Amino acid sequence: MSLLLVELVPQGIIFGADRNITIERVKVRHEESQDGTTFIEERHEHRCQSPRPKVLRWPQRKALIGYVGEAQINNVPTDEWLYDFIGDHLQFDSFETLAESLRRSVERQRRIDEGDNDPAPIIIHLAGFEEREGIQVPAVWVIRNDHSRRPQYLRNYLETLYGNYPLRLRKVMV
Repeated sequence: MSLLLVELVPQGIIFGADRNITIERVKVRHEESQDGTTFIEERHEHRCQSPRPKVLRWPQRKALIGYVGEAQINNVPTDEWLYDFIGDHLQFDSFETLAESLRRSVERQRRIDEGDNDPAPIIIHLAGFEEREGIQVPAVWVIRNDHSRRPQYLRNYLETLYGNYPLRLRKVMV
């Protein structure tokens, strides 16, 4: 189980998360007889915990991004994939365009990764400060494909969402 805490207060933004991700490794061995048919199949599944960051910071403190759920995107740890995304988006015009670009990128890659399999849940929070009525206020964008339950801390802000795709994008402001 993963934990991501996002707190928006008028003075700032607080992100907190555990650092454990679950890695699943499956080893399958086939041996063939002389006529080419498989006669032994050995399957070994191994699950372990590995420490990885789940909260990342944009350079120059422009934004924070945190995630829970699927530990890999494009066969690399999710944090590394997100660091690549950050590197490709060091400069951005608005959080809305940045969040939409992130949603599209994650959705495109997860569709490739999952193929015909059921989607693995992933929830991403992107936060920073935006100007509203001449004042800088904290805001968070939520991107998720897990709609089986409502996040409790957003219950006053988000409508109930159903279905796994497409990835949904919602903005929450203090």
